[in-house]
Amino acid sequence: MDIEKTLGYELARIYNEFCYREGLMMDIEKTFTYHAPKGDQGARNEVIREKGKELAGVIGEACPDSREKSLALTAVQEAVMWANAAIAIHEREER
Repeated sequence: MDIEKTLGYELARIYNEFCYREGLMMDIEKTFTYHAPKGDQGARNEVIREKGKELAGVIGEACPDSREKSLALTAVQEAVMWANAAIAIHEREER
């Protein structure tokens, strides 16, 4: 292999790694930064929490105590968390 081709591959690899790291760092910065609610975000977060609480109550009453019940309640908790995180992190404009 000639040096120009080898150098080209190596530069491309370094560039791609740099872009990946920069993108990852931007995602980390965005994810772990406090995002104060804007516009109607707080109200939408509250609706999601209330509906999650309702579902958790149904599961709590309808299901016998078990590992599966615990997992179902955890899944509801995670769904509420991720939905609210989506609103906080990825919305660019006020609604």
